[in-house]
Amino acid sequence: MAEGDSWKDSQKEWYNDNRASCSLELVDKNNETHLARLKNLIPKIPEGAKRLEVGCGEGWYSKQFDNTIGFDISFESVKEAKKKGVKVVVADAENLPFRDETFSHVFGFAILHHLADIDKGFVEMNRTLKPGGYITFGSENSSACPMNYIFPIIYRNWNIEKGFMRMSPKNLKQMLGAAGFTEFNYDIAGFAVYGINKTFYKITKAIEDIISKSSLIKRFAGFIYFSARKS
Repeated sequence: MAEGDSWKDSQKEWYNDNRASCSLELVDKNNETHLARLKNLIPKIPEGAKRLEVGCGEGWYSKQFDNTIGFDISFESVKEAKKKGVKVVVADAENLPFRDETFSHVFGFAILHHLADIDKGFVEMNRTLKPGGYITFGSENSSACPMNYIFPIIYRNWNIEKGFMRMSPKNLKQMLGAAGFTEFNYDIAGFAVYGINKTFYKITKAIEDIISKSSLIKRFAGFIYFSARKS
C-alpha cells in the first residue's frame, strides 16, 4: 500500500469511528467564530454562484452558504450531513468527481492538514474552479502554536493531526503558486479552545485576547486563514 493511501485510510477510519470533539454548549460559538474569520477573506462572489466545501464533516459550514455542495472522505460524516439536508457526496480531495470550471468558490475549515498530498489537492481545486474563482480555508497554524501538539496527545490521534506542521504561510504560498493560484492573502488568529469545557475556554480565550494585541506574538496563534484566486 502506498504511503498516501495509508494516510487516507487512517483519516477515514478515525472519522468514521469518532466525531470531532467540541463542547456541545460551545459548538455554535466555535463554528461562528471560524466562519466570521473566513468571511473576512472571502471576496464578493456572484449571487447564485456554485460553492464547494472540502471535508464538510457533518455539514455545518455548507449550510451557511447558498448553492453549496460538500464532500467528505468519511462515510459516517456524509450520512450525518445528509440527515441535516446538506447536499453532499463521499469523495477524495485529491481526485475530485467534478467537472472542470464548475465552482466559483471552494472553501473549508480544519481539513487541509488531513490531506496526504496537499499539492495535488490544490491542483484539483484549481481545476474545478472557474477562471477568477477563489479558495478560502482555515487551518491549524503550522508548528508555531503549542496547542497543536497538546490536543493530539489528549485525543491520542497524532497520526491524524500531525499534518498541521505543513500549514505555514511560506509553504501555503509556494503550494498555491505551483497549483496556479495568485493573490495569496492570509491572517493568523485565535487560541481559544472550545472542545473541553467553559473553564478551559475562558482561560484560552484570555490568552487569545493577549495574542491578538501583539504582532510580535501573534504568530503563535492557533489558526491560519487564507484566500487565493485562480489566475
